[in-house]
Amino acid sequence: AYFGAAMTFNMALSSYFNGIGKTRITLVAGLVGQAVGIVATIGLVFGRFGLPELGMRGSALGTLAGTLAITLIYVAYLPKEVWSDVRRLVATRGIHRGDLAPRIRKGIALGVTAGIGNFGNAAFIWIIAGLGAIALAANNVNLTVSYIGVIPLLGLGIGCSVLCGNALGQGEFEQVPRILLVTLALELVYVAFTAYLQIVTPSVLLDPFGLADKPQEIRHAAVATSKVLWTYSLAFAFSMTGQAVLEAFGLTRFLFAVRFVMMWVLSIPTIYLMTLGRIGDAEYLPVAWVVGSSFEAGIGILYFWRIWVAVRRRQNEIVLTQVEA
Repeated sequence: AYFGAAMTFNMALSSYFNGIGKTRITLVAGLVGQAVGIVATIGLVFGRFGLPELGMRGSALGTLAGTLAITLIYVAYLPKEVWSDVRRLVATRGIHRGDLAPRIRKGIALGVTAGIGNFGNAAFIWIIAGLGAIALAANNVNLTVSYIGVIPLLGLGIGCSVLCGNALGQGEFEQVPRILLVTLALELVYVAFTAYLQIVTPSVLLDPFGLADKPQEIRHAAVATSKVLWTYSLAFAFSMTGQAVLEAFGLTRFLFAVRFVMMWVLSIPTIYLMTLGRIGDAEYLPVAWVVGSSFEAGIGILYFWRIWVAVRRRQNEIVLTQVEA
């Protein structure tokens, strides 16, 4: 509970620093937080570095320590003007319902969108478990590799969102397509690199993540799946970047509607029905990934279409800018 409270505060502060373009602060805070968390967790779990041995409780406290380290860095870097505004608002009770309501509406839409996305990923793993233990083991190894394929894309997407948000705030809608194209170019280069490793050297990529000592059946299924994982990375580059930019536009309800329909009305039921009656058929695991990637690509296409419409209409659902004709 303490971790959740601190993390919620950190999310607000990281959004602030990202929004004003000071992404190096979020980078430094994240790195310091990870370092503190690693040392504190190892120390408190196993009684290292002069710290008491607390077992699982130490793991929770170590994670909290890393999170609080991030909080301290954010607070230290907050401009004096922010603190002045906070004191003024508290003193005058200047936070009105009209100020909060739009933020709450957009926040709820974004939160629910993220929630159904994460729940959908969990449902995918549950469906894969229906293919049997071999498919589940092979999928677990590939999940780690898939994170390597998409996590850098998340950072590029956040950077794209920051740049697009600043451009929109200045009324420079024509800058959005250029920012998007440059971001996609960088993302596709990275996707091509990881795709090469996944297709040409899958064993070299998978062995460090637990495949080396697995039976031949699991190795075969994992390698076959690795060779199609690039389809998800490619689709994710478009869907995630599109979502990040639409967040900058403030079009959060569209994000929710598309994610809900494409994932929970179409993708998850389709994959579930396709895998019914295939218990023990690990060969079907790559097919499930390709199908899921296809729906993720559909989400990306719809997001980019909405961005194109928003640019043409010069929409800005966060801040209404006055641009001279």
